[in-house]
Amino acid sequence: MHSTQKCNQAMTPNLNDKSGSRKRSLDMFAPTYENLLESRNKAREISDHARLEWDRERWNEEKVCNMEKQRFEEVKLQKQMEFDEKQNAKKHEFEKEKWNRELELKERQCQMDLTIAALSSSRPIGELERILALVISFLSFKLFLFFFLHLPNSTSHHHHHPQLTHPSPLSAPTNPPITIITHHPPPKTPHLTIPGTSQIGSWEVPGPEALKSFRIDSESIPRRFNRLTF
Repeated sequence: MHSTQKCNQAMTPNLNDKSGSRKRSLDMFAPTYENLLESRNKAREISDHARLEWDRERWNEEKVCNMEKQRFEEVKLQKQMEFDEKQNAKKHEFEKEKWNRELELKERQCQMDLTIAALSSSRPIGELERILALVISFLSFKLFLFFFLHLPNSTSHHHHHPQLTHPSPLSAPTNPPITIITHHPPPKTPHLTIPGTSQIGSWEVPGPEALKSFRIDSESIPRRFNRLTF
């Protein structure tokens, strides 16, 4: 305890002591205090320098980031402007094409209206139509008459009786043949009426005596037979 007190007294300078022991104590502590101040100042200077460097680096990074952001915004704005310009060009082209189509439709409608008005109010066109109608009617009538008069089996061909031509009984053979020429084979035997015989539909004549009164019923012959040759 006593030794500790002495040590403390030796370590702590006595401000009231005017002797040389106090001076020696101050001289002993003076270099240490200056070193502390110098070290603190150096540390503060280093800290300030480091903070300044850090602030400078941060400012540079923020500057670079802002520049990149500004460049990105510029590119984005340019792309948006190009896109808007293309959209406006397409819209303008569509509106122009639509307007041209509407104008073309209006012109066609106007031409149709003018044509209808000209057809309804023009007398030469009406006269021409009447003339064409008369010509067509006349040609139709002529064509009808042509076909009516030139039919192969018209009713005018069935009113007269076919004429029988045969040689005289002196020069004719006993049984002259009868030939019937037709376009198609007859479906059935024509009804022939021969006096003095009981045969109907026979193609042979019994003799020259029967030829004198030989007749053919024209009404019983089918119409497809065009000509009879004996």
